[in-house]
Amino acid sequence: MTLTTARGRQRRQRAASQPWHGLPTLTGARRDLLLRWARGDAPVRRWPTLRALAGAAELESADALLEQLIEAGCVQVVEQFRAGRWWPQQVNWVELPRLQRALGLQSQSDRDAERETALRTLDEIATAAGALREAALGLKSAQLSTALLVSRAGLLQALALWTADQRSGVRQDFALHARPHTKAITEAEWRWLETELDLAALGVERNAALLWLSGPMTLHVMPAASSLQPWPFIGLPLDALQGLTQVSDPPEFYWAIENRASFERQARRREPGACVLWVPGRPSEAWLAAVARLLSRAPAPAKVSADADPAGIEIALTVGTLWTQQGCAWQPFAMEPRRLTDGKALPLNEYDRASLVRALGRNDLPAGLRALAAAIERLGKKAEQEGWL
Repeated sequence: MTLTTARGRQRRQRAASQPWHGLPTLTGARRDLLLRWARGDAPVRRWPTLRALAGAAELESADALLEQLIEAGCVQVVEQFRAGRWWPQQVNWVELPRLQRALGLQSQSDRDAERETALRTLDEIATAAGALREAALGLKSAQLSTALLVSRAGLLQALALWTADQRSGVRQDFALHARPHTKAITEAEWRWLETELDLAALGVERNAALLWLSGPMTLHVMPAASSLQPWPFIGLPLDALQGLTQVSDPPEFYWAIENRASFERQARRREPGACVLWVPGRPSEAWLAAVARLLSRAPAPAKVSADADPAGIEIALTVGTLWTQQGCAWQPFAMEPRRLTDGKALPLNEYDRASLVRALGRNDLPAGLRALAAAIERLGKKAEQEGWL
C-alpha cells in the first residue's frame, strides 16, 4: 500500500505540492453526495463505504468527486496496487472541520460548544423556573444526541421566557414565540412537552383558551343566553366572555381551584349556589380579564384553593386580587399549615425559596396565607392540594 494524493504519477505529484485551497466547484448531485460523505466526524473513511453511500446509480459521480477533492487538496487517499493499477482503499480528510463549515455542516467542535451552551441553559432554568425545574433536570441527565438536547433545551428556555412574561395563547402562538423563523414544533416535540409539563398551566392551550367553570347561572352574551346548570363543568372561550352583558341566577359565592383534577372533582360535587372556577396555574391576563368581567356582572365573595407551596400562595394572591378590585371579600381555603403534615410533602427547591421570600415580604398577605408561608419556611416542605381536595 502507498499513501498518495491522486491516481497517476503526474497528477499525484501535482496534487501533493498544493495545499487545501477551498471547496471545489460542484454540481448539485456531487455536492449532495459530498454532504452525505462529510456528515460524519471520522477523519478516515474506507473508500468502499463512501462508494456504498453513493449508491449504484452514482458510482461514476463518486469517482469523479473523489478526483475533484484530491485536486483541491481536501483529501489524501491510501491506494493499493492491484491487477496493474492503483485502487483507492482509504480516504483521509485533510481539514474536515474546515470542509464541513464550507458545506454548512456542523463540526464536532461546533456540536460540543452547542451542547455546553444547552447544558448551561438547563442549569439556569432549573434554578430560576420552578414549574420547569424537573423537566430541565431530567433533560440534563438524559443520554441524548446533541441535536435533540439542543432542540429540547431551546423549547424549555422559550417556555421559561413565555411564563416570565405571563403570556398565554394557543399552541401556534407559542410555536411562533419559540421559533419565529421556522415556525414549527414537531409532533414528537409536542408529545415530549405534554409528557413533561402541564402546558395549559403554563399558558399554552391546545386550542382556544377557555374559562372552565361550573355554576347555577345563565350567562347572557348577546344575542344569546347560555345556562350552565345542566353541565357538571364547561369551558367558555375567554374572548367571548368580553361580550358578557348580564348574569341571571348569579352564584352566592365562588370557589377558585388551581389543581385541574381537584376542580373537576369539586365541580361534580358543587354545592347549591356555588360557582366553581379552574385557575390555570399562573393565570394569564386574558383569564383575569374574563373573570373580572364575570365578577362585574355577578359579584359575590370567594374562597381560593391552591397548592400549599410558595407558588400556590402567589397564585392565590393573584386570583384574590380580582375580588378585592370588585369590592368583594375572599379568603384562602384548604391551605392551612396542617396540609404540610397531613399528607405527602415535598422538599423546597431554590425557586420555591425565592417565591417564599417574595410572599413573606408582601404587606397584603392575608393572615391565613402568612401562617402557611411561615410553616413552609419552618418545615422546608410543600404539598399539592390534589392530595386532600
